[in-house]
Amino acid sequence: MYNKRMEEVELEIDQQVMIAERKAREEERERLTKEKEEMQSRMEEEMKTMKSNIERLQKMESVLEKEGQKLTHQKELQERLKEVCSENTELRRGLAENHLELAMIKSELAHVRAEYEHKQNELIRQKDEVSVVSQESENMHRQIQLLFEANKKLHDTNESLRDALDSRASVIKQFNLRTPSPNLVRTSSDGMALFQNQSQDGMRMPTPATLSEIAPEEDGKSSICSISGY
Repeated sequence: MYNKRMEEVELEIDQQVMIAERKAREEERERLTKEKEEMQSRMEEEMKTMKSNIERLQKMESVLEKEGQKLTHQKELQERLKEVCSENTELRRGLAENHLELAMIKSELAHVRAEYEHKQNELIRQKDEVSVVSQESENMHRQIQLLFEANKKLHDTNESLRDALDSRASVIKQFNLRTPSPNLVRTSSDGMALFQNQSQDGMRMPTPATLSEIAPEEDGKSSICSISGY
């Protein structure tokens, strides 16, 4: 259940990362496209205006060449020339402002790109942290499972030893009722001491370093049972 939840959390973070990346790319693409279209439209309008002004200047130059010798129209031509120069100055000022605005837009785009890369790196770092936590949790769960299995095996071993010693004590008791023997008494005492030692060892909480000793203990169990005749 815990692993499934961690997988769901990791999947959700991956989806959020993908959604955030896709959304950032789409927003960046839309913004760049829109700004490109706006700049292209402005440049086209400015080119049209400049072309129109050039044509007007050419026409004015043609008029000036044709009417250069006409002193009566000199004042009017000068006024028209001033107007054209004034318009040309305004166009240059507008072009300079457009260049400045374009530089500001480029700077803002660079800032947005830096923020996007920072957020992307942050999401990748969070994903790596979640992966590390998930792996550590799986390792802890595996160790706990091994400890539970070791405890169960020790419990089963103690139960088997207790049954074997009870049976051995019963047999010894029957022999003692008939003919007491020092060897049987000593053997019974040794069996009880062995049972107490095994019981005390079984009460200890196994550690990962002692998990490898479970198999030998099972072998010991079979050997004790074979000695006792059960």
